[in-house]
Amino acid sequence: MARLGNRLGLLTGGARDLPDRQRTLRATLDWSYTLLSVAERSLFARLAVFVGGWTLEAAEAVCGVGDEAEVLEHMSALVDKSLVQQQANIQHEPRFTMLETVREYALERLEESGELERLRRRHAIYFLKLAEEEERASQGPLQRVWLDRLETEHDNLRVALSWSLTSQGNTEMVLQLTGALSHFWYMREHHIESRIWLQSALERGSDATAARAKVLFGAGRLAWFQGELARANTLLEESLTLYRELGDAAGAAYALLVLGRTAVSQGDLRQGAKLVEESLALFRQQGNMWGIARALIILGDMALFESDINRANEQILEVSGHLPRSGRCRGYRRVTALPGTRSAHPGRPCPLEYAAGGKPDGVQGLRRLTGCCRGTPRTRASGASSGGRHACPGVVPG
Repeated sequence: MARLGNRLGLLTGGARDLPDRQRTLRATLDWSYTLLSVAERSLFARLAVFVGGWTLEAAEAVCGVGDEAEVLEHMSALVDKSLVQQQANIQHEPRFTMLETVREYALERLEESGELERLRRRHAIYFLKLAEEEERASQGPLQRVWLDRLETEHDNLRVALSWSLTSQGNTEMVLQLTGALSHFWYMREHHIESRIWLQSALERGSDATAARAKVLFGAGRLAWFQGELARANTLLEESLTLYRELGDAAGAAYALLVLGRTAVSQGDLRQGAKLVEESLALFRQQGNMWGIARALIILGDMALFESDINRANEQILEVSGHLPRSGRCRGYRRVTALPGTRSAHPGRPCPLEYAAGGKPDGVQGLRRLTGCCRGTPRTRASGASSGGRHACPGVVPG
């Protein structure tokens, strides 16, 4: 198996009467490499830091071989020489890749140049910025677009994480990248992988920074989702304490929100409501519409669980009023299209009235607006056994 790791070393056969450049794959690659210009050789070697492909934007930012036009010119030359392959456009962007054997050869050239460590750092910085952009976009109508992009770049993100974990002096980058990706992992249900990365990051750094607070929050939310409520409380309380020490009200609001869910999952609805209301107050101060919506949905669930339909209606009516029309997704249209349901218009029944009749699709539609559509395995099972009604108001993640 160890020999299989070096594809170039294996492919060394060939008929003796063939030209030297055709006798081995390595010789063929050597021959192709000599035909490249200096700039093309530099780009070819530096592209080896990417795993799973790259865009022109990424190549320009990471490889540093010129502006967009120059990168495009050199990339086209590499495609023409069959050293790089162009894939179908993804999200209206051309994407490129290398065969793994060719990438292995390019990586050798990069190591010989002495630039490998510098390029890996540039690669990690670029994908950290990409993850942070997705995190900012997660509270808006482009959330799905950005999640899809990170899914496409998942292999590159893994490489960036691995490098930052094994390199000296990159503790803060480890925490920043892991914290930024925790939302993506959570929404796309990469739970097992997420837990490994989050735990590794927490073990690597213990400084009281905003990046560590975010990783603690991500790990705590995941623990809540997986039903490890005691662990969730420990991580989320540490996150909340750190956010408060740093004066980060936005982070504190989210920590309080999930602490409230955890309390509800433990059967303490009074404490859960108190924490979620505290979270809601902070979201209102910040004008965070998506945070407000998440908190109101949870409070509406609590009211519905206690059979207080009027209070539940008020909470969910306010949700639909807070979310901008540009952010209303298919779930919202599904809610307002249901027979007997309407959005937040005077005199029209609320989705919760429909849900109270034993059909919870309306509430589910509103939850999808804010990513609040899954529960823990335990609470999902409870919901199924209760005839479709909400067995527990703590099942709304986000």
